[in-house]
Amino acid sequence: MPTPQEDLLDDDGNVKPPEEMKQNETVDFSDNATDEQKTLLNRVNKRATAWIPAPGDSIVGVLVELNEAESDYGAYPLLTIETPDGEFVMVHAFHTTLKNQINRKADRGQLAEGDDIAISFQGEGVAKAGINAPRLYQVAIVHRP
Repeated sequence: MPTPQEDLLDDDGNVKPPEEMKQNETVDFSDNATDEQKTLLNRVNKRATAWIPAPGDSIVGVLVELNEAESDYGAYPLLTIETPDGEFVMVHAFHTTLKNQINRKADRGQLAEGDDIAISFQGEGVAKAGINAPRLYQVAIVHRP
């Protein structure tokens, strides 16, 4: 298999014009990668699905990424969890109760990438006059310092 550099150069070692370069071709480096690098390749080559829970649904796994996303209502935590079956699931923690629990744990140093995490969605609580019903979540963490 040619190296990426060989794909860019002609037979004389000069850079090929763009129309002659291979476009959008994936180069497999995994043969020479360390185990940690193979894990990273596996992570970036898998597509994460969004968790859209129904009341009573739960998710459990290892927190592989803790990011921040933006919405019309401001920033919120975006978690990528690797489930025990090896799937990657993104949890958009924009509902207030989930967002507050995640932020509080992260701010206290009780939540970090590599931790075990379980999230349960219990459904909607009771609405107050003029306010939407809260969506109720529980979060449990096994912190790995």
